[in-house]
Amino acid sequence: MKDQLKAFLATKRGKTIAWIALAVFWIVLLSIWIAPSDTLFPDAADLKRKRTELKKLSQENTELTAKIKEFDALKKRYKTMRETVWTPERDGDVETEFRVRVRNAATGANLTVNNLGSVRTSRINPELFYAEIDIQAVGTIEIITDFLRRIAAESPAMGWRRLDLRIGFRPGRGNTADQDSSLMCNGVLRLIGYDGKQPDSARKEATK
Repeated sequence: MKDQLKAFLATKRGKTIAWIALAVFWIVLLSIWIAPSDTLFPDAADLKRKRTELKKLSQENTELTAKIKEFDALKKRYKTMRETVWTPERDGDVETEFRVRVRNAATGANLTVNNLGSVRTSRINPELFYAEIDIQAVGTIEIITDFLRRIAAESPAMGWRRLDLRIGFRPGRGNTADQDSSLMCNGVLRLIGYDGKQPDSARKEATK
C-alpha cells in the first residue's frame, strides 16, 4: 500500500494533488490563526452581551409595534370624531347654521320661541371648539317633547348644557295660569366643532 502511494506521488499527477492538498491545509491553518479567537469561540461574557442586545432589540420592536397600534387607533378615533362633530367645510358656518337648525327644529315642532340668542364660541384646544346658543320658548308638553326629539336627532349632535322646564302661562290669558300642559323651556344648547388643520396622515386616511 505504501509502495503504491509512493509510486503514485512520484508521478506528475500525484505531485500535483499533493501540492494542492498541502496548499489547502495551510490556507485553513492560516484562517484559524488570523481569525479572532472570540469569533470562533465566544466566551461567556460575549454570549451574555449578545443576549442583552437581542433582548433590547426585542423590547424596542415591541414598543414600536405598540406605537403603531396606538397611531392606528388614533386615526380611527379621528375619523369617528369627524363624523360626529361640527365641521365648517361640511356643515357650514357654525354661527349662522347652528342658529338656523335650532330655529327649524322649533318651527317643525310648532314651538313658540320667545328668544333665540346669538351663537357664541369658545376654544377647547387649537383644533376643537364649543358653540352655544340660548333659547327661551313656550309650548305644550307634546310640542316641547317633539322639539327635544328633533334636537336629539340632529347631526352633528347637539346637547343641552342647561335645560329648565317649568309650568308657564299661555299667551293671551293675562295672569291666569293655564296649567293643563303649558311649559316654559329655557336652556343652552351646545355642540362641539372641529376647525383645526388635520395632519397629512390623518387627511389621507379620512379620504379613504
